[in-house]
Amino acid sequence: MKGDGFFVRSFGKTPLYRGLMKKRILLLPFFLLLSLLLPLFASCAPSAPEESTQALTEERETAPRVTETPETADSPGTKPAETAPPATETPETAAAPETKTTETAAPETAAETDPPATSAAKDTEEKPPVEKDILFSVPDVTAWVGYPASDFYPVFNDGAAEEKLTFEYDRGVLEIDAGKNTVKALKEGTYEVRASSEHSAETVFTVRAKAVDRSAKDGKENSKWSAGSFASRAASRANTWKESGNAGVTTVFIGDSFFDDGFWTNFYTGDYYGGYDALRLGISATTTYDWETWAKGWLADTDPRNIVMHMGTNNVYDDGDDSETASDGLKRLFTMIHDSLPDAKIYWFSISQRSYDAKRQATVKEVNEELKSWCAQRSYITYIHTADTLTAGMLKDGTHPKPEYYTVFRDALAGTDIRIEKKETAAGIGDIRIAQSQTIAAGTGVHHISYKSGVLDRNYILRGTLEITASGTNAHIEFGINNAKERILLWDNATKKTFKLCIPYVTDGVPEEDIYRLEAGKALTLDWKIVMTDDDLYFFIGDELKIVYTGLGSGPLVIGSENAACTFRDMTALTKTDDGADYEQALAEYAAYLSEYGSRPAAKIRV
Repeated sequence: MKGDGFFVRSFGKTPLYRGLMKKRILLLPFFLLLSLLLPLFASCAPSAPEESTQALTEERETAPRVTETPETADSPGTKPAETAPPATETPETAAAPETKTTETAAPETAAETDPPATSAAKDTEEKPPVEKDILFSVPDVTAWVGYPASDFYPVFNDGAAEEKLTFEYDRGVLEIDAGKNTVKALKEGTYEVRASSEHSAETVFTVRAKAVDRSAKDGKENSKWSAGSFASRAASRANTWKESGNAGVTTVFIGDSFFDDGFWTNFYTGDYYGGYDALRLGISATTTYDWETWAKGWLADTDPRNIVMHMGTNNVYDDGDDSETASDGLKRLFTMIHDSLPDAKIYWFSISQRSYDAKRQATVKEVNEELKSWCAQRSYITYIHTADTLTAGMLKDGTHPKPEYYTVFRDALAGTDIRIEKKETAAGIGDIRIAQSQTIAAGTGVHHISYKSGVLDRNYILRGTLEITASGTNAHIEFGINNAKERILLWDNATKKTFKLCIPYVTDGVPEEDIYRLEAGKALTLDWKIVMTDDDLYFFIGDELKIVYTGLGSGPLVIGSENAACTFRDMTALTKTDDGADYEQALAEYAAYLSEYGSRPAAKIRV
């Protein structure tokens, strides 16, 4: 600074100076004041307390929070506090921000020197990950090597939304379908699986992959999986479905003797499932091992709406399975049935207690408790507890219910969500044709008769025509009652094309009039009729009474053929359940026979 002399010498020569001097304006005080105020403005500018306060406040309240750079700063005049003003800003440029140029505060200068800009940079620093809560659990699951995949059901905490899970596991020993929540065992062992979801921390569950010993023996030292001894009865049940089952509609009752026609003898009566689309297909003495065979065999060829089961008593009491083995057998069977018939709903009655063997009774209790929990996790199966309802006093032999106490099962089943359809009324009975290759022994040559509300069992009058066209060795036709335990035969025991009407195995002394011959090139045709009351059966050829059985145990009518090609045709029926007054009127025609034989003790009488 060289003083006023220098200023006057340099500046005084300009036209502006001479003009101002002419107007006698002294500028020196003005410049002195300006030189004092500039540093003050520079130090106060960043906080800008007087700068458009209301507008700035409104913008801070409404503008979204973002990390800004100079290239993306808000429009001039409303910039956030993070953006520093230019270091050389003057009052004129602050008042007219629209003239701001890029020369004011380069981005790197603002980032290096401006505290608010430093704060914004800190906000964008990477934060440590937030620790997730565990929002679900997966119960441990058992799967069996060589069997269909086992299902499992994640349980999400209250208030937690269900999410798709991801799994970490050894793919050499397990195979998991994350979409279906199923696991297939590939190798025996116990394995950990880690499960997680988008919003949940990882959790761990265990898969027990078990190998099944198919060489295991039953209580009689036979293979547990040898269902061959039940082949004919299994074939009979398969035929019953083919003749009377309706896909997606019929309810089938399967399992052991509790649901066999030799024990639940009043199944098709009005007190139970007469008039309903329901079939009794149980097989006495069977276990879960037998039904495993059929779950991939004839049962898989059915298509019921509901499967009602009594199963497990023979596993424990007869085969001697412990609680784990019996529980596994039931779970495995249910898994197989669900795999074969995924649209069918299963209803399983708990294992019934027998009146003896305290050790086995304890095992049954453990199995029922385990299966109750297992079934509760699955929507396709319902556990029905009847073990405590069916008491020892209700059993006829320490094992099976008396016929009048099947109400225990009927009433318990009615308390579930099951829907059993009424059977459509249809008076017609279709013809039954049996080829010579179909046999009673194999179960392919036997049939029940369905009429209106159900299979013919008791209190009916049935008539039809039998036509035999060919025969082979030991050919015979049978009309069986009580699961064919009692039969009437047309038997060519000598294989001479001569059929004798007889009580089983009593062929000597058959009168000539009851011997019928199959001639070459011709059909042997006989009209027949059966009148069945509560306990007695009357068999007619034409209108002539031939044989009477009294004191019969109940059970459906079975007709069949062994090594004979035949047709049962033109059958008509009347039943007490479906035809009421018409049946009673028709039955009155046989009153003399009923009076003569009806009061006799159990007997087989050739008239």
